[in-house]
Amino acid sequence: MARAQWYTAIAQLTSRMAHPHSGTWLHLKSILARLLMVHPHQTMWHLLPHLAVTKSGDNASKLDPASVIRRNRCLEILQVAKASLPQRPQGSAVRLR
Repeated sequence: MARAQWYTAIAQLTSRMAHPHSGTWLHLKSILARLLMVHPHQTMWHLLPHLAVTKSGDNASKLDPASVIRRNRCLEILQVAKASLPQRPQGSAVRLR
């Protein structure tokens, strides 16, 4: 499947980040990390809400376990994508124009 076809399914993929089956999660992580590399802005819009896990509601002392799982898995996706980036030589600066 072309990567652009996965782009249309980002919302559905991110909604399943807390899937309990480890094999399913490995495939989702791989797909989402690749999408992050190819469509960084669009993919980040879907991942950022999962990073902002806060305590809310009547019982503010407890976090929703699924929210914590999604946050941790989102961090895993970011780590996989970061590890896939080409390495720049130490001390080299990025030039912004």
